Amino acid sequence: MNRQIGLGIALSLPLAITAWGCNGQQIESGVKTTGTKLEQAGGAIKDAAPAAGKAVDKAGEKLKDLKDKVGPEIKDLEHKAGQLEQKAGEKLKSLEDKAKDFINRETGKN
Repeated sequence: MNRQIGLGIALSLPLAITAWGCNGQQIESGVKTTGTKLEQAGGAIKDAAPAAGKAVDKAGEKLKDLKDKVGPEIKDLEHKAGQLEQKAGEKLKSLEDKAKDFINRETGKN
């Protein structure tokens, strides 16, 4: 955001100088300043682009490594969860049968 504000100021400087009635030499100085600022901004962007690309590549590699490490563990946990679900279902069925037997004995239905 600060870079955008600085660039906006640099671009509007020659127009402002002209509007306030400055002479040609002052306008030329403003134009040179604007050109310098644009070159600096372009250089900064040019320098930052490879670093940003490397950072994205590095993050991608880390995510791939994480997926490779965690993937098998998640599959194992999924398998274990399925086994626990099956055991819980069997125990609930057993409890249901015992509860029915108990109720039938207590109410005399059998």
